[in-house]
Amino acid sequence: MNAYSKDNIPEALIQAAKYISEEKLKKAEPILRDYLMEYPMDVNAMKLLADIGIKFRAYKDAGYLLTRALDLSPEYDPARLSYANLLYKRQLPFEALKHINILLEKEPNNNQYLTLKAVNLALANQHDQALTIFEKIIKDHGVKNNQLHLSYGHTLRAVGRLDEAIDSYKSAISSKTGYGEAYWSLANLKTYKFTESDMKSLHVLLNDKDCKIDDYFHLLFALGKAEEDAKNFESAMAAYRKVTP
Repeated sequence: MNAYSKDNIPEALIQAAKYISEEKLKKAEPILRDYLMEYPMDVNAMKLLADIGIKFRAYKDAGYLLTRALDLSPEYDPARLSYANLLYKRQLPFEALKHINILLEKEPNNNQYLTLKAVNLALANQHDQALTIFEKIIKDHGVKNNQLHLSYGHTLRAVGRLDEAIDSYKSAISSKTGYGEAYWSLANLKTYKFTESDMKSLHVLLNDKDCKIDDYFHLLFALGKAEEDAKNFESAMAAYRKVTP
């Protein structure tokens, strides 16, 4: 429902998209709200504003925008993908899978769609089906990224394949330096013992001025577990106290 093509996108949408790519969401949001007041049928603007809402966990507002966009333009796949992602975040895997399957009918080998299907199957406790898809993406398609390997590791852990889960978490770490959630996941595996090399890496990462706050607290927890594994109990408690003061 847009009266423009990709060659003459309105400046407001270009600016909003630029702010979103720079994580300046509070600058993008009013631009999109003002734009939609003037052009209330623009599905691209609805989708962009909904994506901001998802990041702010304003799921109800985001859901309204995305369902409205899909009512107006059922073939608008980016909105359908965002809506499936929203349903996943709301822990509604079966509803999400309906939309993902529509997308996969058009692009059966799209790795983004396949990954979202796998994590929703895992959420629905259909772990064997999820693992089949994860392994197709990783082994057959050769994809490697931190979130993919983290999710694959979680699913392997759920079915008791702990050694493979550890390998997957380590692949997540090698895909993204300082990926705190993967270190945290290793720390939560009682069978995994951090090495002296792991501990040195954790100290380096925690002292990095560019370490993001979420990564920082996950890394602190992992450091506590690493110190505990080394029987440095006072240091372990000091790290744990920083996580939960």
